[in-house]
Amino acid sequence: MEKTKNNLSVFVILIFVFLSAVTVSCGDNKGKITSTEAVVTFVAGDVKVTYPGKSKAALHVNDVIVDGAVIETGSKSVATVQINKIGLVRVAENSVLNASQIFSPDKGTSLNLESGAVFSKIIKNKDIKYRVTTKTLVASVRGTEFLTVASDKGGKILVRNGVVAVSGSDLKKEEKITADTNALVDEAGSVKVVKQTRVENLVLEKYSLQPYIENVEKGDNSKINEKFREIEPKEIELQKKIEKTEMMELSPLDRLRKMGKPIVKLFVRDGSQLMGNIEKTTDKEIFLNTGESVITIPKGDIKRRIPVK
Repeated sequence: MEKTKNNLSVFVILIFVFLSAVTVSCGDNKGKITSTEAVVTFVAGDVKVTYPGKSKAALHVNDVIVDGAVIETGSKSVATVQINKIGLVRVAENSVLNASQIFSPDKGTSLNLESGAVFSKIIKNKDIKYRVTTKTLVASVRGTEFLTVASDKGGKILVRNGVVAVSGSDLKKEEKITADTNALVDEAGSVKVVKQTRVENLVLEKYSLQPYIENVEKGDNSKINEKFREIEPKEIELQKKIEKTEMMELSPLDRLRKMGKPIVKLFVRDGSQLMGNIEKTTDKEIFLNTGESVITIPKGDIKRRIPVK
């Protein structure tokens, strides 16, 4: 799950990087949107869609998504799908989402996240039934905002507001997850509830900027683009906060690693061991940055050094 945590700031939103590169066009599934359909409102980077029995094709803004669509995003690629009268789904980079059931009068909406992450922003309506599944968990809501993460070792639900009912894939036990908490689900389906970190709070706040666009069925591309451009300044501001907060939460040595600085361990003659990045070496001294300060060590006092991952 550590890898998943570290990746949050990567796939958590790159929209402002790609806004200038967005190409608006219509695909094969174009037409008037009804209450039982979904439409693509944003695409950036390499995003593909596949239907049963058909070849993989590029996904475009204004494409209509119907049952059976499998959306796949590449590196630094994202897509937003708005389900009319239900809410929206933001597919993060390096993700595979199976839209198994866009809408059913009895069963509602059911999506399967095969890998990666999706953010769901669902309209608050007691009649809405919405569910996201992974191979290890089932998340059910009627109106809330939450992030679903799927990995080889389990799954994760991060809730921004509202309540999400989370259970393992065996459906034996259900936990109610509320705002500012996470549900960690292991390979066996066991659910553990933990408090969100400050970074995770900011990540969800950034995702929540995604706009639900009224009357999107009219296919007004200029309106769609305008809505996404409106949130760009706020996303840039939040991204800076995320990066700053990540650095603050790291240990001194991890901050150095984050900056790409190699870490070494120095064995000193007095028996002490020091770790950090060697910033400078002179004929007589070594300047070691520990992440908290830079200390000067006489070369003759160092018995040996080894690199540290």
